[in-house]
Amino acid sequence: MLNQILEREDIKDFIKLLTTESLYINKNVPNKISEEKITKIEYSLYTFVDAIIKYFIIIGDIELFDNYLDQLKRIIKKVENHNDIQIGIIKLLIKYVAHKINIENLDDIESKKKLVEYFYNSYIVEGYFYHGFPYVYKNNVLTNGLDPNNYYESLNEIKEIDKILNKYKLENIFSKGLDKIPYISVTDSLFMAYFYATSSPLYLKELCIDISNNSKKNNECAYILKDYNECKENINLFIKRKEVKESDKIKIFTFLENEWTKLDISNANPIIAIIKRKELGKNYLSNYQNILNNLENTDITTSIKKILETRYNEEEIINRIPSDKITILELPNIKELYKKKENVKKEDKQEEKLESSNLEPVINETGSATIVALLGVFLITLGVTITIIMLGK
Repeated sequence: MLNQILEREDIKDFIKLLTTESLYINKNVPNKISEEKITKIEYSLYTFVDAIIKYFIIIGDIELFDNYLDQLKRIIKKVENHNDIQIGIIKLLIKYVAHKINIENLDDIESKKKLVEYFYNSYIVEGYFYHGFPYVYKNNVLTNGLDPNNYYESLNEIKEIDKILNKYKLENIFSKGLDKIPYISVTDSLFMAYFYATSSPLYLKELCIDISNNSKKNNECAYILKDYNECKENINLFIKRKEVKESDKIKIFTFLENEWTKLDISNANPIIAIIKRKELGKNYLSNYQNILNNLENTDITTSIKKILETRYNEEEIINRIPSDKITILELPNIKELYKKKENVKKEDKQEEKLESSNLEPVINETGSATIVALLGVFLITLGVTITIIMLGK
């Protein structure tokens, strides 16, 4: 069902806006989320898809989904701050759960308890973990499941590149331990799984982005947009700055080209495996009873937030997960969305030219313009505040 939902034209159209329009890109978000650097063109997209997945895991009512979707779009459009966006989505989910289990008074202690129990059972006890992996392995995973050894095919080559980088005082560029027992990383956050799927394989992204991270010329979006030439240019910045020997330069670029081709990075869509929490023995919260015990003195939004928050960002799994325990979800590709960006801009400019020929100045004096601008800011702020407050009712 989730794959079908994400293929809906209205959702695909909105997703295009999320990754191409400044209104959605220029949000006030942290530099890092769960210790990972998230670029601004990724944030709203991951947040939107994460909120859709949460709806179907927790509520699952297809008849109410369109109404939920409209309110979700409004939150992401109007709210600027990361924390406020997350709280707005939690309040929205609470509203629909309350409707589903016939709760009217959200302040009543028994009602709070029913809400917490419902969220806990649906999101934790019967919930999921996620694993983002290279698209080229999709058919293999569908047939053979997730095998940690599949991700170590290039281990010797990665170690060789790591030695070269160490020679030029660039250490620990590859975050995944090169000397550890083979493992796969799972997360309880769809948001982070989307990030890892887009960044997959992580060692290649780290080579293409982190290698020149201190340079202002570094293109931090090169890998998520699957731009091979820009990735090479990022590496070139490091090579020039460190005066890397020609033989080492050839080895680095040969590795990049081989991995890029082997994994078909240019055509890779983000893809994740969905695994039941109970299959990994992690379908419980150690602090659940504490959440229940403190309901009387805690706002219901705060209690639910404690259930939904990310606890396992990169949990290491060393055992193979059979294919019959896995569901595959293919996610929207930021690269494909950006391909259409230039066409959209051209069309918008043509429309602006046509419209501008019929427009007349509305405000001719600076003072009047300032007053109207301030009034606009006030009304927008008031609208956002009212939107979040109303979600809790």
